[in-house]
Amino acid sequence: MKTYHERTQDILERIEKYRRRKRRRIYALIPLAACLLVLIIGSVAVLPSLLQPTALPPAPGPGEILSSAVSSSPAVPSSSASSTGPTSPSADPETPPGAFIARETVSFEQAKQALGWELVPCEDEDFAAYVLLTLGDSGEPIGLCYEFRSGTVQIRSDALGEPNFKDYQTFSYQGEEFLVSAGGTVAYREGTLTYTADLAGSSTKQACEKIWSLRIA
Repeated sequence: MKTYHERTQDILERIEKYRRRKRRRIYALIPLAACLLVLIIGSVAVLPSLLQPTALPPAPGPGEILSSAVSSSPAVPSSSASSTGPTSPSADPETPPGAFIARETVSFEQAKQALGWELVPCEDEDFAAYVLLTLGDSGEPIGLCYEFRSGTVQIRSDALGEPNFKDYQTFSYQGEEFLVSAGGTVAYREGTLTYTADLAGSSTKQACEKIWSLRIA
């Protein structure tokens, strides 16, 4: 039999072993507790933003819908864009089918020299450029286009033949006969030259005045 001292020693050893196992369990749980604490803190920080309702963009108004539809439609080349390349045949009564006109931005002196006409310089505030018109196949100068922010005024010779103004209506200005199309284009014939005005937002009288101010003397 064990003595009292030996039994006491065994009890103390068992107590010590129990304490060591308990400490090892506690130490093993510390990292797990730390991870759980980090997750809890992170969840508390993120939770308000997750619970907050997402604001929907305001519904577009009628004007915005129209603007979007216009911006998504294919771009249409501006009539005032200058180019040295040929233009496609158009419904212009001055341009016969199959013919095309080349356009080149020039100075007033270059236009005057190329055409040999007593051209009138334009000093209007909305004037943009002088554009020389030439036959695309031969390069022969046949006219000049005055480019404005609101449209154009062209002076063309009869190099391609006389234009057809069959569907135009007559309009009297300064005792002269002008011609007006259903679309608002105003034309004036003098000798072998044809003046044509396409000006957005202008009345027939204002278009006639613009042509008259650029009329070759």
